[in-house]
Amino acid sequence: MAEILASALFGAIFEKLTDEAFKKFARSQNIHSELNELQSTLTHIKAVLNDASRREVNEESVRLWLNNLQHLAYDIDDILDDVATEAMRRELTRESGKFTSKVRKLSLSQRLHHKLDSITSSLQLLEKQKSDLGLVIGKDEKQKRNNRGNETCLPEPDVVGREGEKENLIIKLLGGESSKETFSIIPIVGMGGVGKTTLARLLYNDTRVKNHFELQAWVCVSDFDIVKISDAIFRCVAADKKFENLNELQIALKEKVKEKRLLQVVDDVWHEKYDDWEILVRPFHSCAPGSKIIMTTRKDQLLKKLGFDHLDRVESLPDRDALSLLALHALGSLTNNKAPEDLGRELFDKLLSRSFFQYAPNDKSIYVMHDLMNDLATFVAGDMFLRFEQQMETEMLEVEKSLAKYRHMSFIRETYVGYQKFEAFEKAARLRTLLAVPFGEEQSWNHYYLSNKFLVNLIPQLPLLRVLSLRGFGIREVPELIGNLKHLRYLNLSQTEIEELPENIGNLYNLQMLILFGCKRLKKLPKSFVKLKQLRHFDIRDTPFLNMLPVGIGELRSLRTLTKIIIGGDEEGFAITELKGLSNLRGEISIKGLHNVQSAMHAREANSSLRRLTKLGLNWGNGSGGGTLEKDVFNELKPHTDMLEELKVEFYEGIEFPVWVGDPCMYEVKVIGSEFTGTSNVTAFSSLEILSFEDMSGWEEWSTNSKVLEAVFPCLGELTFKNCPKLRQVSLSALPSLRSLDIDRCGNGVLRSLVRSASSITKLNISRISELTDEEWRGALTYLGAVEKVKICYCNDIRYLWESEAHASRVLVNIKKLDVSFCENLLSLGEKEDDEDSNLLLSSLRILEVEMCSSMERCILNSNSIERLCISDCESLTHVFFIGQKLKSLRINGFKKLIMEKMINTSMPMLEEVLIIDWTDLKSQLIQLFSNSIHLTSIEIRDCPSIESFPDIKFTNLTRLSIEGCKNLKSFPDLQLINLTLLTHLAIVDYQSIDAASFPHGNWPPNLVSLVIGGLKKPISEWGAQNFPISLVDLTLRNEPLIENFSRLSHLLPSSLEVLKIDGFDKLESLSVGLEHLTSLRHLLIWKCPELKHLPKTLLPSLLELCISECPILTRRGSHYWPFISHIPDIYVEGYKGT
Repeated sequence: MAEILASALFGAIFEKLTDEAFKKFARSQNIHSELNELQSTLTHIKAVLNDASRREVNEESVRLWLNNLQHLAYDIDDILDDVATEAMRRELTRESGKFTSKVRKLSLSQRLHHKLDSITSSLQLLEKQKSDLGLVIGKDEKQKRNNRGNETCLPEPDVVGREGEKENLIIKLLGGESSKETFSIIPIVGMGGVGKTTLARLLYNDTRVKNHFELQAWVCVSDFDIVKISDAIFRCVAADKKFENLNELQIALKEKVKEKRLLQVVDDVWHEKYDDWEILVRPFHSCAPGSKIIMTTRKDQLLKKLGFDHLDRVESLPDRDALSLLALHALGSLTNNKAPEDLGRELFDKLLSRSFFQYAPNDKSIYVMHDLMNDLATFVAGDMFLRFEQQMETEMLEVEKSLAKYRHMSFIRETYVGYQKFEAFEKAARLRTLLAVPFGEEQSWNHYYLSNKFLVNLIPQLPLLRVLSLRGFGIREVPELIGNLKHLRYLNLSQTEIEELPENIGNLYNLQMLILFGCKRLKKLPKSFVKLKQLRHFDIRDTPFLNMLPVGIGELRSLRTLTKIIIGGDEEGFAITELKGLSNLRGEISIKGLHNVQSAMHAREANSSLRRLTKLGLNWGNGSGGGTLEKDVFNELKPHTDMLEELKVEFYEGIEFPVWVGDPCMYEVKVIGSEFTGTSNVTAFSSLEILSFEDMSGWEEWSTNSKVLEAVFPCLGELTFKNCPKLRQVSLSALPSLRSLDIDRCGNGVLRSLVRSASSITKLNISRISELTDEEWRGALTYLGAVEKVKICYCNDIRYLWESEAHASRVLVNIKKLDVSFCENLLSLGEKEDDEDSNLLLSSLRILEVEMCSSMERCILNSNSIERLCISDCESLTHVFFIGQKLKSLRINGFKKLIMEKMINTSMPMLEEVLIIDWTDLKSQLIQLFSNSIHLTSIEIRDCPSIESFPDIKFTNLTRLSIEGCKNLKSFPDLQLINLTLLTHLAIVDYQSIDAASFPHGNWPPNLVSLVIGGLKKPISEWGAQNFPISLVDLTLRNEPLIENFSRLSHLLPSSLEVLKIDGFDKLESLSVGLEHLTSLRHLLIWKCPELKHLPKTLLPSLLELCISECPILTRRGSHYWPFISHIPDIYVEGYKGT
């Protein structure tokens, strides 16, 4: 296995050593002789790799030799890359000044001589060991020769560089009939692999040859067995037949070829005994004159015995032909100059088809590797690769022993990545790859933090890095030293918090891929960016604050990916004409700032770079002004339509759209983005799935040709209208596939006309629809029989959603979720609460959410199917009724007028969670309603001043209990907390009225993990020992007016704490004493401690998170503490940015 990796490295090494520009630079540095010697030695070693590969399986010494060779090959490649990079740097910078040049030349030459001397010594040692191990050239030749019997005489599809030899031999083959000899020998002699057999095939299959000879036979004679060879020749010219001995066989063969012109190929002759040859060719003496025997061989002794004193050997191919042959086999055809990305994709697809990789179960954009394949890859990688996982921290002593050998490493991207466990990797100076990889499924709301020391201390110690990925970490600044990684090819800083890149990023002369996707704070790129001449892929999607590209990016001719192009409005910005030089662009491009284009001719010049796009975004900028120029520019940007799959047009204000937008040949288009306008015919977008119109302030009507109404947008699934305030009428007869309709800031006629055209809608979102009255809305309801989710926002003309629940149930037969918010004139769900047919209910409704409807007075729902009820900030609400038989989640917020007795008592046996906030009249009796809810797992009650007591806690399944801001609460059953064995999160805050003598008692749930406590009548400073359980790892202490030094509270803090939050300690001055025993502490958060001056220095090295807010004195002392805290991955000190 090691032989495979060593061979691959040898290929890269020889490619550098034979490069003309490389050799020229080597001569200028006076290192060419050392490199020639290096190449010679490597050639000798490479020749024995096949033998080593065969023996490494069973011989440990050979396996060790190959491993050492592989490591040395890496070192050689690193040195050669140094040379190539320096040559590239000098070419790019065009240094001038003899003195400086000589000094640098001398310095570089000295360094290279030293390194090459060391490498040569190591290589010579390996060459000596090669001999000691008995590794030989051609050890497996016998086996290869024995396999030559399987060679075919069928022609090869492509042959390079043998046309001359072929024609010369054809002349010999077709002549000689006048000779007295019945047959003659035509030898093809040359070293192994030069193409002797290929040349023989060309002759054998040439049409002129086939027409000239009556019989043809081909036989491989690597293993010279006269009987087998004669039998093979006989079967070529006659039917298969068994013979008792060689004599019978040769007599039969003699008869078959008698007086017939024969062409016999004997391929791969190694046998040199003349007598054996004479026996083999006896039958051929009966052939017709002009018969020929083509002999391919590496050896010439037999031929000399046969009278050939002078032999024309088949030589190696000239350089031009050799390069063509390389293109043929490596790239697939002589004219197919495939890019590395295309070749890589083809190889990946082959591996995928062979199940080396597999699609992830739930996401076909992600690939996984089967455990067996993973084990195989790990085995092949050997000690070159380290997957540094969390559990390996306990094995660091073993890991550290091999640090100098590792070339590739990955580590799990945890929420907090400190520096301590990576400190040892400063010794891993040979690392080429360093990847932070996710663990499990990622969520968009997850945050990851990396110690600043990782970048400042570790990365400079890894000068040979080719690949660096720190995707997703909360990195705010990239240090200048990143520019020293001169070998770097791949840099991924996507989804970080960086605002800019350092200027010396331009020193990364080898950089081919830079990924800044999702860097939402990125504002600018360095001017030196244009020095990245090798850059092939630059991803800056989702970078909203990046509004300018550096001048000169158009000179980066290797670019294949440039996801966002920003046309500048001045001389310093990117000009659209620069695109013409980027002819290799493909994939996805978004062009912004098109309003800055001064001439349609400039857009035409850029168009040639848009031919390989699958996704194109065009953005004119808000308020671009419109006019003929915009249309002309748009028209000139027509992409190559048979490849385009997605088109997005933003802020276009031209008078009309160019013809190509509706071109019938755009049958592959599937997504048309926001702000698209105009009319479409039946053939324009037959595969269109998503259509969106936005910010079209003057648009009043959209209608289609009545002759094709039945076929309009047959595949359209999502349709959006946003901010088209004058739009009143949309005439589309049929939208059979439409499932999602979103209308925002449009006239009421849009909704009315569209629901008639799309009875299959399952999701409806409407917002800010002018003049949408009760009558208009109820008219639209009639067509919503398929709808499952309805969301209504800011529709202030609606007072009632339906006449009655019974009426609604006849229409909304499939509704599952209803969300109503910010409808300030809504009074109630139904105009009539008592219906003549009370048996008709919204039986399919599962979720009801009502929020910020300030005029709403009543919320009555008779359906017994509700599982989630959320009513928030409806300040006029006085009456709520619901049936809670199936209710699982109850969330109530902001009931200012609702009298608790008006909320009809109802049993809620399935209830799982309760959240009640700011209900003025909430009494303890309502909580009693939850007593039969055996499934209840979470209770949160905040800012409910009317609660005076909390009932007995009987909720055995409770995992979360939070009672905060209930200032009149006088009693709390804390003695019962010990019975809540499943409770892990508890919050008890602001109980100003509770008896100071009775709480807290020190009785806590036995498995408590997180506790928030404070603001009690009894100050924290007066608490005794609390006997917190050892499971407690997260403690928040709030609102303590008396404590000055934390030493008075050390007895309260269990040593198990990992998270400590201190909030509102008015007189606290120091944390330097009292926390020393918290050796597991990793997160320290401090708020509103205006007198705090001192931090616990002994704990700072192990922290992963430090947050300091509203602590002015501590903020002013930031420079004092910065050396102690700068390593912390997640650090925030309000008002201090560090030094």
